[in-house]
Amino acid sequence: MLRYNNLLLDIDGTIVGTNNSPIGHNPKLASILIQYMQKKGKVGLVTGRSSVYSSAVYEIFGLNGPRIIERGTEIITPKGKRIFLNELQQKSEIRLLLKKLKIYKKMVEEPKRFIITLLLPEFPYHNPKKLEEIYEKIFPEIKDKFLDVEITYTSHSIDIFNPNTDKGRAIKRYAKEMNLSLEDFAIVGDSIGDFPGFKVIGEVGGLVGYVGFDEDIIKKVKQFKNYYISIEKRSSGLVEIVNSLISE
Repeated sequence: MLRYNNLLLDIDGTIVGTNNSPIGHNPKLASILIQYMQKKGKVGLVTGRSSVYSSAVYEIFGLNGPRIIERGTEIITPKGKRIFLNELQQKSEIRLLLKKLKIYKKMVEEPKRFIITLLLPEFPYHNPKKLEEIYEKIFPEIKDKFLDVEITYTSHSIDIFNPNTDKGRAIKRYAKEMNLSLEDFAIVGDSIGDFPGFKVIGEVGGLVGYVGFDEDIIKKVKQFKNYYISIEKRSSGLVEIVNSLISE
């Protein structure tokens, strides 16, 4: 029997990506996830990505858990029930401001229903430093005109969203909807955007798995009672962690 029978996975940098590349995945990943599910485990996604993109990943790996998408603004249960949480209401006005700031000459917007996500055209082969520079330019402009809007960035993207929405809140809502204990969850991610989910699961004794490179995040993850910081990174780290879950 699995100690943690509900596994939530980030996509970019966790399912997608290898030690040396931001694309592709470890060839052992599909089989190790199947082994976990054969032991009655549920594998779901918790991602900033859209419904369309996450659906493709979900189907490719034959997953059987929930899809928590767009930073937690939508939950799709294993039986297909959709739960919507705190959509960004000012999308049109924010897009007008981004046009005024000429951001769309430098970045592209990933098609999403509930939040705004900006990517560099070279994604996933972009320079994260350039992303940070654009974020620092638009952050004061957004916050000055939209006080009730949150804007953050990771090494993957810049996200603009309702501040009452994050991965952690959505995970809590999903667990309540399905009458599940968060102590039985494991979550694996690679960036600070995953930390709200880490916190919700880690604080009650669930397992927090980290497959990224950031030493500051590693220090934060080590504050939880149950954690696994992989030796391998990205999808190879995920294989390492799931193999450990199966072997317990």
